[in-house]
Amino acid sequence: MIEKFNNIFYLIIFLVHFAGIGMYAFQTIIGTKAFLKKFGTDKSGAIMVRFAGSFMLALFLMSIYVGFVRPGGLNATWAFFNVIFIINLCIFLVN
Repeated sequence: MIEKFNNIFYLIIFLVHFAGIGMYAFQTIIGTKAFLKKFGTDKSGAIMVRFAGSFMLALFLMSIYVGFVRPGGLNATWAFFNVIFIINLCIFLVN
């Protein structure tokens, strides 16, 4: 498995990054009430929180496929990682 990532350093970065996204998706989809309470948001915001969480869930599931299931490994997945970079950049700039 480490061969797919070229070395252990990139595997650790991959795991930490997408584990964070997976935790965020879980908090926004499954633990919506606690997530809303933590940020002092009214329950009417649950739809938008789950909507944002669904995008994070899609990224998390795709990362599992790309990193561990896909026969070619990370070869030719530059578009996926570019989208991840752009999404993270936009989240950084907006927040």
